[in-house]
Amino acid sequence: MVAMIKPPAVAPKPVVFKPVVPAAPAVAPAPMPVVAKPVVPAAPAVAPVPVPVIAKPVLPAPLIVTFSTGSAALPGGAGAGLKPFCAAKGSTLIIDAYAPGDPSDPSAAMRLSMSRAFALRQALTACGVPGAQIIPRADGASGNNLETARVFISGTGQ
Repeated sequence: MVAMIKPPAVAPKPVVFKPVVPAAPAVAPAPMPVVAKPVVPAAPAVAPVPVPVIAKPVLPAPLIVTFSTGSAALPGGAGAGLKPFCAAKGSTLIIDAYAPGDPSDPSAAMRLSMSRAFALRQALTACGVPGAQIIPRADGASGNNLETARVFISGTGQ
């Protein structure tokens, strides 16, 4: 006898039911808070500051004052020669004073030339020039001025 073999029975596939969850209603995101920027008032228009024009002082020509030998007293006509320097306000005045000297005692020439420079400085301060704008220099018997009894006054524009 021939036996017949039956094919195996195919089991039906199970049906899986997934529960249906109703979708949540779409919610709009919360609005972001609006932060106002601070209001900065506009700067008022400022007129430019004018730069003052400072006129340079007019300087007189250099002056040479000749002293008597061995003396620091101002000569008689020195006052008239100093008037242009008295009017030169705002400029620095330089007094270079010389005096003849003995090579064996150079300090005597330095002392005499310093006395001459201070005599002129005193005359200039008396006519209104600020003492801070006067530079007295005692040069003694230096350079080519070994036998001179002169004082040079010059100025700078500052």
